[in-house]
Amino acid sequence: MPILLRLLTVLALVLPPGAASADRAEALDWLERAIDDEARVQAEFLEVAFNGHSGDLPVPDGGERPYYESVPIRFEEQPSEADREAWVATLERSMEVSSLRELEIRMDRGTLRFRVPFDRGVRLEGLPVAVIATLGPIAKRERRGIETDLFVAAEAGDLSMSALHELDGRLVLRLSEAGARPPPGDAPDSAELSRRFGIGPLVDGDAHWEPQERASLAISLAQIPARDLDVIAGLPFRRYVDPPPDLSDAAAYYRQEGVERSVDLFDAAFARDGQVFVGDPAAPFDNSAWVVVHEIGHAVAMEKPYHAVHGLVARWQSLSLLYDHLREFSVSGIRSETERLRAILERLQDMRRPLGRFRQASAGGTLHASPVHTAFVAATGGHGPTPYGKTKLSEAFAESYMLFLLDPRALARIDPAALAFFESGAYQLEPLHVEPVPEVPQSVRDYLAIPEDPELLDELDALLEDEIGPLE
Repeated sequence: MPILLRLLTVLALVLPPGAASADRAEALDWLERAIDDEARVQAEFLEVAFNGHSGDLPVPDGGERPYYESVPIRFEEQPSEADREAWVATLERSMEVSSLRELEIRMDRGTLRFRVPFDRGVRLEGLPVAVIATLGPIAKRERRGIETDLFVAAEAGDLSMSALHELDGRLVLRLSEAGARPPPGDAPDSAELSRRFGIGPLVDGDAHWEPQERASLAISLAQIPARDLDVIAGLPFRRYVDPPPDLSDAAAYYRQEGVERSVDLFDAAFARDGQVFVGDPAAPFDNSAWVVVHEIGHAVAMEKPYHAVHGLVARWQSLSLLYDHLREFSVSGIRSETERLRAILERLQDMRRPLGRFRQASAGGTLHASPVHTAFVAATGGHGPTPYGKTKLSEAFAESYMLFLLDPRALARIDPAALAFFESGAYQLEPLHVEPVPEVPQSVRDYLAIPEDPELLDELDALLEDEIGPLE
């Protein structure tokens, strides 16, 4: 039997009288129009989402910039008053080598200034020797521009200090006797944290949430604006000893795979608590608060693109499913109809690739740009306020977000434009709008409701393969 006659015989068995050629043509016409619309929506979204950024930061302008960094400073032996002269001399030499002309000390009781070289009759009297010893490494030339916050164990009691190696030739010290690390107080459990802040559960991985860690997390979450808490609603915080091998140096990680999100915190997130802090010396935040708020910054920046791209993926899947049905049941016209189906498949594949790259980059942490990041760069230039913040655009945003909430005075010193950007709420963009998929016409729905007959369809596939080769 000639192939065409055999094909018509099979079609007569497969297709009921209502499934006319006009119905198939209408279904194909509709799918092609829907794909045209979807391609336009997708292109507009990806242009906004990627913004032409690769995640690279702006080319440095060649000038020095102030910055913020956590620099824990340890001594083999606790500096003692008996060694005061030696520590003062060390600080003096470090300042002279670095062209620092003045030590400015701001304390609760007022401000003192000491010119370099120091007056031999004064020798920084009243300043704890542990503080003098700690200032030496901060005054080094390679730390020009730094601000760092440390707890110092002085002989008379613990102090919190902010040290600034200013670009104008001053070493500025802010001290507070009342700012030592706060006690844990009430450590809320997982249910209380969820009730108070709307987050998901605290999850014990291979490490347990200790009371001090839960107390620090509560303090961190209390700094997050209500609108940003909405972004992380239901977000679980998971506790592990070590990061996975691909994140070997991470203290924490904001993870999103599909619609599943979490902040994973490792031992390193809490390792510096009690040594360094962030914020005002009179009201310091544990270093782990830096880590937590930084990760929430990632969630805030990437939440809207994630939700939008998942909507686009769902739309693509629905169109792909319609294609599968049409490929299965559109069997007339042989070559001409098959060519249309092949063209539709190619377009669907072209649309899938950028969505796949977007999802992979997002889940893998290599996507460094979103509409939020674009607004950030436009307003500030995108300069990271910390050394880590200078590695990627996403990290520049997250570090700036952290300082905005925990140490706005430091952000004002480093990048006033970034402080103004966050204070204005410009980073809280409205959700990206993704148009709904056009409604499938009832005639197409009726056409696609043809029951499957696997045996006949297998025979039809074999016929088509003999005639023109496989469809895919």
